[in-house]
Amino acid sequence: MQCAACNEVYPAALDACPQCRKPNPTQTASPEPARPGAPRRTEANAPAMTDNSNATATTTQSQPNSTLIEFPGVNRNRPAWRKELSERFREIQQRRAREAALEGEEAQSQAVEQAEAEHARAATRAKSPEPAKQLGLVPTPDEQEMNPIVAAALRRIERARRESPPLARQGSGRGYAATAAARVVEEQTEQFAEQSPAHVKRNENSGAHAKRAAQRAERVDAEGTPARPSTLAVVPPKQSPKSEPKSEPAFVEETSVAAEAKASAHAAALAEVEKQTSQSAETTTTRVAAQSHSQPVAAQSQTQSASRQPRHIAGVIDDFYLERQGLDPLPKVAKPEMSYDDRAPRVRRMAAAFVDLLAVAFLCAPFAAAIELTIGNWGDPRVFGSMGGIVAVVMFLYHTCSVALAGRTWGMALCSLRAVDSRTALVPTTGQCARRALVYILSLATAGLGILYSLFDAEGRTAHDILSGTVVVRQ
Repeated sequence: MQCAACNEVYPAALDACPQCRKPNPTQTASPEPARPGAPRRTEANAPAMTDNSNATATTTQSQPNSTLIEFPGVNRNRPAWRKELSERFREIQQRRAREAALEGEEAQSQAVEQAEAEHARAATRAKSPEPAKQLGLVPTPDEQEMNPIVAAALRRIERARRESPPLARQGSGRGYAATAAARVVEEQTEQFAEQSPAHVKRNENSGAHAKRAAQRAERVDAEGTPARPSTLAVVPPKQSPKSEPKSEPAFVEETSVAAEAKASAHAAALAEVEKQTSQSAETTTTRVAAQSHSQPVAAQSQTQSASRQPRHIAGVIDDFYLERQGLDPLPKVAKPEMSYDDRAPRVRRMAAAFVDLLAVAFLCAPFAAAIELTIGNWGDPRVFGSMGGIVAVVMFLYHTCSVALAGRTWGMALCSLRAVDSRTALVPTTGQCARRALVYILSLATAGLGILYSLFDAEGRTAHDILSGTVVVRQ
């Protein structure tokens, strides 16, 4: 028998399942669920039964506690197999109910965990890193003290920025005074012109550069070009309190030395530029001379090549063109008459027709043999007419297919002849081939009248050639 809990199959002689150790339901009295209106029964001394047995156990009926009407057949004892089936079904339902309850509890616990996690995330998001607004009565929190090392470094940077003097530019090549030039941002500018003492002698080169600069300024003023406003302002150099003040004569001497060095460098640069300019001018003149010399030679070569090249005239040069141009017409040359006749000779055509008749006879031989073996009466007009129809059909197909596919029949191929279209000189169309074969059969049926017409035709064409628009030529 089969266990109701683990579905293990074991012999019915055992009292319990060897797998799950559950007692055999047939050996133990299975209490039935209480039913409304049905008396309670107890089962004792239940004999061992098989699935097909209908024996019932002796039962002792207790006193019914219900006052409901008892219907006949309700107190009937049920067989053991039905009780076992009911118990198994009940166990399956209970197991499914327990599994459903467990799944519901797990789903509920997961939902609770998810809700808690979402609530925690929302709480963390709600927390703002910024401090909450303080009320008027609550004192503001103290600012965090700065690291003393960082504060000292910032103070040193600020002090150096305040005390560092701007870099003084020395006198430029144009001979201006050696002063510092800086863009005005926030400081109040002050025009300052340093005058050199009378006992200091300047260099001759610096004086010459100053004269050149003055001349250029006068030229600009004379031409009337507006001078571009300068955004630079002369700022006096600031001296740090720790540095020792320089005497005015020493400063002037340093300025003059720097001006002399700048002037000498500027003079050397000007000399180098003039040298490069002269070299470039010489190379330019040589190139121009070479180009001017090569131009007549190139023009002469182009004229010679143009004279050698043939002249292309758009149009047809004929007598009318020559008359319009005032030229003599071309002399007319008599062309020799050339006659070319590729028409097929009559003898070859007759030989080709004879070979075609032999081919048709060979193709009709099996039909004639079949008639001879089956009927054998050639005097009968029906037999003769059927044989004539077979010959006509075979001949029509033979001529039509041969000329349409290859342009010639077997006889024409042996005699080197070909059937072509009289207008295009190409292979005849299928319609032309069909008309040619049909008229050829009619010509043979009328004792060759269509074929004899070639004796009176100037081109030697037969009736089937004329009606089909074809001509037989030599290959």
